[in-house]
Amino acid sequence: PLNLTSVAFTVTDLAAFTEFNVYALNNAKFDWVISASGLVVNAMGVALPGVSMNKTVTLDGFDKLASLQLSSYIINAIDDAGLHMVISATIANPSTIGMTIPLSEFQTSFHGQVLGPASAAGLTLVPHGSSSFALNATIATGNGDLTPYLTGIFQNAVGGVATPLDAQGTGAPGVSWLDAAIKSLLLHTSLPPL
Repeated sequence: PLNLTSVAFTVTDLAAFTEFNVYALNNAKFDWVISASGLVVNAMGVALPGVSMNKTVTLDGFDKLASLQLSSYIINAIDDAGLHMVISATIANPSTIGMTIPLSEFQTSFHGQVLGPASAAGLTLVPHGSSSFALNATIATGNGDLTPYLTGIFQNAVGGVATPLDAQGTGAPGVSWLDAAIKSLLLHTSLPPL
């Protein structure tokens, strides 16, 4: 098998790498073409110069990270900016590839009404694994009259009903090649009842 875990990786075309990440994040599978020429292969003590390689590898993609689950939340502050909470979450990574996302940002909504921002810091996506993380979210006061939406959310919470939420990616600050990929994500999940 080909093991590339300790090989230096240099991005030479940022636009193409960005496009690749958007595709990998939003699809169940993708093809990765690995090619090289002018290799020197050592076989049975003999150096064989001029070897070329062209291999297409099909890898599992991130499939829109469709398995976001919110398990519990704590309302930690209410102020002029809104209602702030920390949400315990897990996400399964169906991909062969793992990565750590320093900061991912989203805009949350309930029945089409924007509620406010949410962010996760240091999210590590383990290949073919599940990761737990904290999501900091705010139901912001600057989003119009949220009274009917907050009423619905709290009625669901005390009534034992999960509240459906959408989270539209708004960016990954500081990581240009990942920023467009996060912005392409629309996650569907639900806030659990109390």
